[in-house]
Amino acid sequence: GNRNCTQIIGTSTLGVTGPTTAAVNEEITLTVSYRLAEACGDFYNFNNQTVSATENKVGVLVTYDVCECDNLYSVKTEPYKFKVAVAGTYKIKFAITNDTFLIHTVTVS
Repeated sequence: GNRNCTQIIGTSTLGVTGPTTAAVNEEITLTVSYRLAEACGDFYNFNNQTVSATENKVGVLVTYDVCECDNLYSVKTEPYKFKVAVAGTYKIKFAITNDTFLIHTVTVS
């Protein structure tokens, strides 16, 4: 039949590397690593949620073919771009679970 097998789900952020300083209006790129079952999954996007003017939560969303998946996980990376127009200290909180985060702090001056 016509099965709808593709689902978009959040996955755990495993690590974040990249610059911790930036100039105003300078775009920096962080490298975000996450878990993915490669045989049936693909990166979808970053889900950005603004918490305050200097803090946002970021979740890694992936698409899965839930009908045919071997659950053999590997670590993948994706670039995350960050740019702000106001100087300050910014906390980017990458979700490990709904309640736990990897916090990457960027000082913009």
